[in-house]
Amino acid sequence: MLQFISDPEYEIVRDGGFTYVTGKVRNMGDKPIGYVQIKFIVYDKEGNQLGTAADTITNFQPGASWKFEAYIFESDVGSVNFLGFDGW
Repeated sequence: MLQFISDPEYEIVRDGGFTYVTGKVRNMGDKPIGYVQIKFIVYDKEGNQLGTAADTITNFQPGASWKFEAYIFESDVGSVNFLGFDGW
């Protein structure tokens, strides 16, 4: 099922003291996906790994788009890399 999710378009947003990765993916399949988690690796400005950020959706319907927001709890964020999807 997860192979039917589009590659994510994403960016880091800093808003009022919060930092998160936001973007959009689409369920390009013809069946709902019960649970999806999108994950990112978070790096500081020197390229050191700080941790991960993730968001989830349930009952992701066919043809639907999901605007995710994966909150980052570490400070001094420099970049993120898409890690992948988990789900069923």
